[in-house]
Order: sequence, then structure tokens, then C-alpha cells
Amino acid sequence: MPFYAQQLGARPHELGSIFAAFAITQALPPGAKLLHLASDRFGRRVVLIAAAVGPAIGFAVSAFSWSYYSLILAREE
Repeated sequence: MPFYAQQLGARPHELGSIFAAFAITQALPPGAKLLHLASDRFGRRVVLIAAAVGPAIGFAVSAFSWSYYSLILAREE
């Protein structure tokens, strides 16, 4: 990730915000509760597929990001 951020012209403190964006979104507790409610409503299989496809899309967007801001958006899967 540091090499990738350097290619996009990110400064050192901006690199920290890229890592923080991922950590903050992973630490949000409502996400698990929403997945639980969605699993009850739509079924476990649909939610598991969506939970696998979501990060895959985020990784693809981060691989082809064109700016620092698009990289941050991609990291907030």
C-alpha cells in the first residue's frame, strides 16, 4: 500500500489516513447487526455472497484507483 500511495502522490500523513479509513470501517459495530438482520430477512446464502462480493469490488477499485481520494473510498468497503 505505501508504494501504491506514493504512485498516487500521497504524503506520509495521507498514507496514515488510508490505513485509518479501513480500520474505522471495520470497527463500526452496526455492520454486524445489519448483516444479522439482512441474514434473517434474505437468507444466509445471499448475505454471504454479498459479503464476499463487496470486498472484491473494493479491492478491484483500489487496484485501478486514479487518485488519493478514490483509494480512500475503495478502502472503505
